[in-house]
Amino acid sequence: LVAFMFPFLTYAFYFAYEARPYGLVMGFCGLAILCWQHATEHSGRNLSLLGLTLCLAAALACHYYAILVLFPFALAECARLLRSHRFDLAMYCALAASGFPLLLFLPLLRASSHYAGKFWAKPQWTMMISFYEDLLYTSAFALLLLLLLAGFAVWLRSGTRHPAEPHVAIPIHEMILALGFVLIPVLAIVVAKFVTGAFTSRYAIYAVLGIAILLAFSLSVIGARSALLGFTGAMALLVCWSVIVVREGKTFAGNSENEARTFQFLQKVSAHHPLVIAGPHVFFQMSYQADIHHAGRFLFLADVGRALRYTGTDTVERGLLVLQQVAPLHVEDYRAYSASHSNFLLYDSGAAFSWILGDLIAEGRLISIYADAPQGRVYAIGPRGADAGTAPVPAN
Repeated sequence: LVAFMFPFLTYAFYFAYEARPYGLVMGFCGLAILCWQHATEHSGRNLSLLGLTLCLAAALACHYYAILVLFPFALAECARLLRSHRFDLAMYCALAASGFPLLLFLPLLRASSHYAGKFWAKPQWTMMISFYEDLLYTSAFALLLLLLLAGFAVWLRSGTRHPAEPHVAIPIHEMILALGFVLIPVLAIVVAKFVTGAFTSRYAIYAVLGIAILLAFSLSVIGARSALLGFTGAMALLVCWSVIVVREGKTFAGNSENEARTFQFLQKVSAHHPLVIAGPHVFFQMSYQADIHHAGRFLFLADVGRALRYTGTDTVERGLLVLQQVAPLHVEDYRAYSASHSNFLLYDSGAAFSWILGDLIAEGRLISIYADAPQGRVYAIGPRGADAGTAPVPAN
């Protein structure tokens, strides 16, 4: 119960509902751990080994950095080898076979390597600390409480002359596996520094699985020394879990409502005039809504050079230019569109990687407020020059 609840108390919970692959990676890692555990404890394990291979391969197919999940399994297998002095060839083959998606993705890996030079998220050595700060800041209270309970349990034991406590058997190779997961971010930053050139905290978010397992192990030891303290710790986590789930549920509902309101507003604005959306992520979301509702005319203006100059990265720009080949995205060249359209409407919400409005101001284009949107503002963009008059757009 504790291991299940803990990821909800961390930054990882966000990826349970955001449309990125990290939640899927965590799910496949959890299944892989179960398959591995079954394969280490039972003789009839062919299905478990097959499940281990497929789950790890599926995680890797979701995100390249999932290859680092092999690290904790390798550490755990080293621990098993040292203790049993038996070479588990079938297990090693199952782990090695899970990397087969990389062979299929070699062309994509070569293509994506060109993004590394100007990638938006550069690795820093300080991330070895800040990663855990980002992951655990929402669970600080629960961790502090459990630490106090653990200290109290040790004090109770020290004050008992003949403690009668049950033995808590935790296999050492499972402890090593959990520690390996905890250390994945450290390995990820090293790899990012010397190989990929790209890292952000969510790339190693599945480290939370190792922390959850170690936390559950710790609480089992506390409970063995004092059933009351163990129960108190579990209930405390349950209360924290309930509060955060309710809070995140409200946040999710609020985000969905704001997105729906924004789309309805921008849909009306673009009914007669195509609407340029400055924020790439907002454009991506609104394009998805326009596709499923068959309404709204949105476009994004891309310019790799200007994006690099204003934001320091060209990752998002180049990504949208490629994605429009496989997704219903309307992306046009900024310079060509600006030259051929003396008047157009622009929506800017101040979102990340938005640079178009600033460049239009620098060019001396006539800009006036067209409408206040739910989460931003629509501007009427006119020609260059102070004497160009107002942009011929409908009244607000």
